[in-house]
Amino acid sequence: MLSINRPMGVFLLFVLCTTITMNAKAEDNKFEANYESLIKHDEAPQWLQDAKLGIYFHWGVYTVPAFETEHYIREMHKPDSKVGQHHLQTYGEPDKFPYHDFIPKFTAEKFDPQAWAQLVADAGAKFSGPVTEHHDGFAMWDSDITPWNAAKMGPKRDVLGEYSAAIKEHDLKLITTFHIGRHIAGHIPRIDGYPSNTDDPVLKQLYYSKMSDEEIMDVWMAKVDEVVKRYHPDILWFDSWLHTLPKDKKYEMIANYINASIARGQEPVISFKQEDLSKDIGIVDIEKGRMRDLQERPWLTDDTITWGWSYISRSRAKPFKLVLHSFVDTVSKNGILLLNISPRSDGTIPEDQVASLKRLGAWLDVYGDAIYATRPWNTYGSGPGDKELKSNVHGGVKGANYNWQDIRFTRKNNTVYVLQLGKAPQDSKHVISAFLDEPSKVISVKSLVNKEDLLWEITEQGLEITVPTIQPDDLVNVYEVTLANTASK
Repeated sequence: MLSINRPMGVFLLFVLCTTITMNAKAEDNKFEANYESLIKHDEAPQWLQDAKLGIYFHWGVYTVPAFETEHYIREMHKPDSKVGQHHLQTYGEPDKFPYHDFIPKFTAEKFDPQAWAQLVADAGAKFSGPVTEHHDGFAMWDSDITPWNAAKMGPKRDVLGEYSAAIKEHDLKLITTFHIGRHIAGHIPRIDGYPSNTDDPVLKQLYYSKMSDEEIMDVWMAKVDEVVKRYHPDILWFDSWLHTLPKDKKYEMIANYINASIARGQEPVISFKQEDLSKDIGIVDIEKGRMRDLQERPWLTDDTITWGWSYISRSRAKPFKLVLHSFVDTVSKNGILLLNISPRSDGTIPEDQVASLKRLGAWLDVYGDAIYATRPWNTYGSGPGDKELKSNVHGGVKGANYNWQDIRFTRKNNTVYVLQLGKAPQDSKHVISAFLDEPSKVISVKSLVNKEDLLWEITEQGLEITVPTIQPDDLVNVYEVTLANTASK
């Protein structure tokens, strides 16, 4: 079993948690730790609304067993679960082979932050970062708060630090995601005799065992403090349970982050899920889902390039059509996509995921004008695929098999982009009723790719576009509609 050197009579965790030094002098703080002050912060600055695409990665100790789920640390302690049975048969009882014995096997010998950053930039992303700490309690940065971190164990590399430096060479913003709050909800089963229920002062820093909610909250805030100070994230993202923090602590953490970021010349962003925070303060994230309709406020969705979050032995990339159509639909409704990739434990990114990312980047190289720095139009679009959308458990919608009859819109100044989700039959027409409000304002309709003038006319039903004989893309084709002025929203 993994051996840990214990500090001489000092429980470092709780000492540090009681000496958080995040607060600046009151006179230097632009924002105070209360709702009335924080709502004055721009929750969705222009750079984020322009970016449209970010990429992050679920990568940690759970990719060593690579079985079924990123929640391996939880499921392995359930004897009747599929993971529990697998762990018993493959490794033995959790008290004989506990989760932390996977850490020495998490060597990440092929982790190449420069290559990862290049791939992410080539895919067209404008911000990126790791899952900073997932539900297993293992920190992916060089931490003084906990010994259970990637710089001191496993890879023995500062994953967050190395990757942050690499993406900055490509002018990408940094997102750090925190999943710590789940421990307040009792994430890991507490079973007598197992490390998950230990009194050991070092082991409990990984398993959060026998810790009160208040102690977990202090750890949470201390870790956020440390990451903010050392790595300067542009987006601070929370995976649910932010509502479990008392308002005074939550607002203190947010105000300190915003003030520290602004002092460095950044335009910081807070992201949250469900009703964990006010939309006046942060940007809401819909997990693995999208909005049904156009939203007045910008929003975020974190979705996957594979069918799961972390790499498992049967991981497969989704069909690219699904990834691209979901992305376009998200942007048309004032959304931003945070796309998750799933590296193997050794630090390689599977070939099918690489191919999908490169294909996304190639599409954006051609059609990016219809995505980047756009804003929603008067309506997000129309088409038969909308009828297939189903509600998901995270408050959004999922599904839809779009085709050429499904249309999405984006806008940039006096140009409305018409995104056709498929390849239409020859000589087919699009009749777009959305233009009935301003038919006299249409000046021209062109193909985005080659600027070819297309046949169009205004009918009683709206703008009728004759689809060109040659449509460059099988999945999404884009037409530019130029309006006489910028009166459209």
